Amino acid sequence: MTKKQNKKATIFQFDGIDILYRNISFVCFLALLGVVYISNAHSAEKKARKLKSITDEVKQVRWQFESVNHELIYNSTQSQLAEKLKQHEIGVAESLPQKIKR
Repeated sequence: MTKKQNKKATIFQFDGIDILYRNISFVCFLALLGVVYISNAHSAEKKARKLKSITDEVKQVRWQFESVNHELIYNSTQSQLAEKLKQHEIGVAESLPQKIKR
């Protein structure tokens, strides 16, 4: 009777491995899906980091553009132009320009 119990114990012990060998293609497929899932997650995180850095760069360039634009508008005002003309000893016309009629 001990031989049968030992025989049954060995059958149950190797039964799981037998199931694994019969389904080896499915196990390989699951492993492949796991690898694809992990690589997809890594690539998504990499793209998210790249997008964040590009967004920060766009914000910085936009601030530079706005700064230069406001400086240009300020330097284009009549009072600033008159001040620059005084530095070059050029006077501002005090009379209005006259319209030429044909």
